[in-house]
Amino acid sequence: MQESEPEQNSKDDLIEEALALVEQDRIRPRNTTRNAITDFAQQSEQHSAALHQAQQFFDVAAGYKAKRRSPLNQLKYQLELITMRLAEPRAAFTAVGLLVLAITGLFWFNQQDTTPPLAPVATMAPEPQWHETQGQQQRTVTLADGSTIWLGWRTRLEVEFTGATRQVRLHQGVAAFAVETDPARPFIVYADKLRTTVTGTEFVVNRQRHNRIEVAVLEGAVSVKGAGDATATALTGEQAVVAEHGVIGAVLNRSTDEIGSWREGILVFEDRPLLDALAALEPYSRYRMDTRLIADHKGLVSGVFFTDQADDALISILTTHQISPHQDGHLLKLRRQRPSRPGQN
Repeated sequence: MQESEPEQNSKDDLIEEALALVEQDRIRPRNTTRNAITDFAQQSEQHSAALHQAQQFFDVAAGYKAKRRSPLNQLKYQLELITMRLAEPRAAFTAVGLLVLAITGLFWFNQQDTTPPLAPVATMAPEPQWHETQGQQQRTVTLADGSTIWLGWRTRLEVEFTGATRQVRLHQGVAAFAVETDPARPFIVYADKLRTTVTGTEFVVNRQRHNRIEVAVLEGAVSVKGAGDATATALTGEQAVVAEHGVIGAVLNRSTDEIGSWREGILVFEDRPLLDALAALEPYSRYRMDTRLIADHKGLVSGVFFTDQADDALISILTTHQISPHQDGHLLKLRRQRPSRPGQN
C-alpha cells in the first residue's frame, strides 16, 4: 500500500531531524548531543530508521574528504547518495530528496576542489581555537565539552577537539583547567616537551621562562610525561616540575591555596624556593630577571603577595634575601649582596 501524503511528510520531518542531530554530533561531539541521538532512536522504529539513513548519508559524504579522488570514484559516490533516496518505494522526491540532490550537484560541479563542500563529516576535525591574554588581563573560557579554562596574564593557548581526544597546547603563560569527565576522550595539555593527561579533574599548568613547567593539582590526579619515557603522577595538593630538556623533577606537596590563588589576583608562597617564587612573580612584573648568578641560592619565601603589586613584592623579597638587582633596561641581573666591611654603613 502506498504511503499517504501526511505519513510521508512525517517521515521526511524525521529524516530532517535526524540529519540535524548527526550533523551537530559530527561537527562538535558532546555528551548532550549523543544523549539526544539515543533518545531520538528509541522513540520508534521509524525514528531509528531515519537516524540510520542520516548516518549512512554522512558516511557516504565522508568519501569526498579523500584527496585526488578519480572522476570515476566521485561519480560512484554521487550515485550512492542518489540511490539512497531512490531506493524508497515511491517516485516523487521530497524535500530531503532534493537536499541530497542539491548537495550531490555541488559535488559534481566542484570535482577539482579537494575540500568537500559538506563540512560536518566525521573525518573532518574542527579548526583549532586560539585564546590569549595580555598583561594585567585574565580570561575564563568555556569549551565545547563543558570544561573551563582560566587564562592568567600573558597567556596563549590553542584548543583542538576531535572524536578521540581533547587537546590543548599551552604556548605561553599559566592556565587552570576544570575538566569535564569523559573516559572515552582524554584531555591532554601539551607545553614544550611536557604532556599532561587527565580524564576529568582540576589542575594548573604554568609555563615559565627557560622551559620550566609546573603542573599542580587542585582536585583529582594527572599523569605527566616529560622527555623520553619519564612519567610522574600528581594527586590533589601535589606539583610536578618539568625542567629544561623535559626532565621531570620530584613531585612536591603544595597547598591548594598556593596552587590556585592567582585566579583571585593573589600569589601565596609557603616555604617556596626563592627561584621558584621569583619565576612565579615574573609574569606580573615589568621586569625580567637573570638569575644565573644566584642559581644555587637555597632561600625560601613565605607570604601573600598581590599580582598587581608584583614589583613591590619583588623588591621586598630581594631585600629580605640580600640580593642586589642590577638594572639593564627591563632586565634585572640578580646577584648576592657583598657583605659590608666593619665600619661601613
